[in-house]
Amino acid sequence: MDKSFLKAQIIDLLKNKGNHENIDEFFIDDLIFNIGLLEEAKESLLLHGTIEDSRWGRRMTPELLVYQMLTKEVKAGWGILGITPRDRRKLKLEEAMRDDEFDNVFDND
Repeated sequence: MDKSFLKAQIIDLLKNKGNHENIDEFFIDDLIFNIGLLEEAKESLLLHGTIEDSRWGRRMTPELLVYQMLTKEVKAGWGILGITPRDRRKLKLEEAMRDDEFDNVFDND
């Protein structure tokens, strides 16, 4: 992911919507940081799996829990900036944020 390019795209999108303030820079940086962490968490999750055996029985791996938490953080970040699913499609990010089986099976809300 090219973080500078993504940031510029988000700023342009917000400006075009008439919805950009200087304080948004903080939230944009936070969102992009969390997207990077989410990508790393997904790689770790694919490497370590979703379920592990422990002395207390089978449980979700820490990687899965981190992935779920970061997914929620990223989705909240989009919401804070007022970026809708349609806007994300404009940014060509809908594939990265599409709900997957993990979200549907292990939803912690």
